[in-house]
Amino acid sequence: MEAAPDEDNINDQAIVTIEANGLASKQVTVYEHDLEGDSKPLVKIEEPNNRDRVDNDVVISGQAADSDGSIQKIELYIDDELVETFFSNTFEYEWSTRNYTIDWHKIVAIAYDSVGNKDTDDIIVYVADSLPSVDIDISTETPLSGTVTFTVNAEDYRGIQSVKVLIGNDEIAIWKERPRTSVTFDVDLDTTKYEDGIYALKAVAIDTGDQESAPFKIAITIKNH
Repeated sequence: MEAAPDEDNINDQAIVTIEANGLASKQVTVYEHDLEGDSKPLVKIEEPNNRDRVDNDVVISGQAADSDGSIQKIELYIDDELVETFFSNTFEYEWSTRNYTIDWHKIVAIAYDSVGNKDTDDIIVYVADSLPSVDIDISTETPLSGTVTFTVNAEDYRGIQSVKVLIGNDEIAIWKERPRTSVTFDVDLDTTKYEDGIYALKAVAIDTGDQESAPFKIAITIKNH
């Protein structure tokens, strides 16, 4: 435990700025007797930034340094839970946010030097639910005729619950099975049901949080006559 300053001699207290190995400086309160011994380490969370909006997989990284010693370990916490311990002066952790609520979460890094001194850095980030993505794989180099098969792909890190395929506003196919993070399926399009012309082929994916993707649109030309 850090000793309190002598109440009769407040001059043994000082505010100093410490900097180690190029890390951003930090002001701390120290006492005269500390200045003669081992100084505290300095730790910095470099990514993500404080109050960032994050989703999917996020890399948490940073470094620590000690101006007169070595770093023994760095502990990384998310919401007060220890998720990893690093026995070096740098850290990098891939955080999968899919098991965390859509809300603010606290990230804390604690660095310890070789004699037990420690320093803490913390940030908060907002875990958001990203929109699903969807696309259509179809050749549009020549007009379409007869029955044409094309492929629809959709992804969402929390899970796809359904995908709709439309020509204009007419639904021509729907995928709806057990939710999964990646979906691929084929659609057989009977172009003889449509008059010759140009149409908008569209796909929309919906995730398990009922969020709808931006529609994927592609122009197709149908010519049977």
